[in-house]
Amino acid sequence: MTKLSSSFVHDRELIIVEAEVVGPTGRTTEARLVLDTGAAATTLTPRVLEKVGYTRRDGFKNAKVHTVIGEEHGYWLRVAELTVLGVATPNFALTVFPLGHKDLDGLVGMNFLRHFNVEIRPADRQIVVELLARG
Repeated sequence: MTKLSSSFVHDRELIIVEAEVVGPTGRTTEARLVLDTGAAATTLTPRVLEKVGYTRRDGFKNAKVHTVIGEEHGYWLRVAELTVLGVATPNFALTVFPLGHKDLDGLVGMNFLRHFNVEIRPADRQIVVELLARG
């Protein structure tokens, strides 16, 4: 088994990790994501996806999420590649929602994290990802 270690920063008690998103033509951008083990799906904002060449027309189905302030509407999209915590995932499905935070570009949810063992070490500001053997 392979273990990867990534650093993170605290911002308002949120765990912020860096990500890279690859668009349909190979254009890339960096994104600041919140690590959210309570979220089912990884989410990016439309603003980030537009930087690499995606639009709502590229989505493959509608999505909605219920929040304390109501119901938000978005969509599902497959990005060419998403790299988070040192792990590159091609053809990755995620949701697209405007999150209303100018300094945050999305969140890493369980549809990404479920493929690994993840150890969060808050005092060290480190996240250890254990890649599991597929078989």
